[in-house]
Amino acid sequence: MGFMDIRRLVVSAMLLPVLMIACASPSINDSQEAFSETQISQDPNLGTFSQNEREKALEDQVAQLELEKRILELEAQLSQSKALNSPNLINRSDVTDSLELHPKTNIIEPTFDVYHDVDHQETHEPSGEQQTIDSDIPSYFASTSNILSEAARVEGGHLISKGWNSPTKIETTYMLASDLGSDSLEEVKRGIDVAEDYLGIYGPYRVYIVGTDEEEAQIMAEDYCEWAYDRQDFNHCMNDQGVAIKEIAHYKGANAFAQHSHHLEKPNQSFVIGNPLQIGVGFGSKIAAHETVHIYQNAHHVYRFDPETHQVLNYDSLPRWLEEGSAEFLALYLSDKEGWVSFRQMMEEAMGAVHELRREYPKLSIRDLHDEESTYATEKVCDYCVGRLQYEFGQWATALLVEKSSIDILYKKFIPEMHLAGRDSAFKQYFGLTIEEFYAEFELFLELDINAQMKILPK
Repeated sequence: MGFMDIRRLVVSAMLLPVLMIACASPSINDSQEAFSETQISQDPNLGTFSQNEREKALEDQVAQLELEKRILELEAQLSQSKALNSPNLINRSDVTDSLELHPKTNIIEPTFDVYHDVDHQETHEPSGEQQTIDSDIPSYFASTSNILSEAARVEGGHLISKGWNSPTKIETTYMLASDLGSDSLEEVKRGIDVAEDYLGIYGPYRVYIVGTDEEEAQIMAEDYCEWAYDRQDFNHCMNDQGVAIKEIAHYKGANAFAQHSHHLEKPNQSFVIGNPLQIGVGFGSKIAAHETVHIYQNAHHVYRFDPETHQVLNYDSLPRWLEEGSAEFLALYLSDKEGWVSFRQMMEEAMGAVHELRREYPKLSIRDLHDEESTYATEKVCDYCVGRLQYEFGQWATALLVEKSSIDILYKKFIPEMHLAGRDSAFKQYFGLTIEEFYAEFELFLELDINAQMKILPK
């Protein structure tokens, strides 16, 4: 995401009055006194207000000027960041050009049944108190100022400063069980490569390919827990995900899960998969691509926790149906380009599963996975329905969003930039309607004939 893209996104939200103030305001290096209330009180329009209205207007203009100052700070920080980091950015234009785009709106610039996926869960449990962030870390994005607390913005800025949401030149590393051959490594690696070619490399990212040797699985579990957890949480990991890794070997399973260790001093990402060729040639690669999309999604999830309210934030998190649906959609699409699976066949089969569930539970839809509360309530009604809603329903909801915009806009604009304006605001900006309006439109779409539904899929 370029500097001018971010500048347009932030400034467009401020509208013309803020831009006019920005032209006349002091530079970022001027003292705080330059934004004094004395200057604001000179506005002649304040003379017709009552005392309360006048005080409110003064407060509003103070806030507006403070916001404009943050925009200037943002410009300086992003300009400096671009100068420092541009040599490390990867040029993906050749890959982007290979994807067919289907723009349908004017954008104003500013398979679960085969494997077990637990990446949507926050599995990391850091010991001790919530880590404190130095107060001098910049609160990067002005557009969050009226929604997130200062503490939440500082914590998000800290994660950004660690490079969490930026592509890296550090290549993905692999740990292959000694009882598996190089063909298993190739099956996983090619899926990750094709996803990284399109999305970029985020991490550092380490991949564990588990076989059936339990002693080897123990070694891999220890390496994983040292990689993905703080030292004081090593035993917790070994008794949790470490057990899961050893069970993959014991039961000769093909389970897969991703881990997003954003709490570490040096954040990293990881992915575990068992016996990939057991799933079938091509499908193991598709699963690896799917999980790598999750790595990308979570790299752009910046505002996770508010230290002031001790609440988990949904400001820039994806609803479950979009998190899983968009990962599966892109994995199928990219896999089809490589000749591993048939994108259209898999999507048609998914729509069959959608109609099957709607016959049994006609009132269930993706709005029932909008947040964790609604997802929990849906599980109480029908636990297996959640899998269908987040995958098959989610795949087709993603397809409808792509039809309304393009593949690039969904993955390379909406996902990486929603931490600027927030998920809901970015959704309306890039897709032209609110999430609730989309839910209603998706319900109408599901009533169409399968031939009409298939026509929206990208070639």
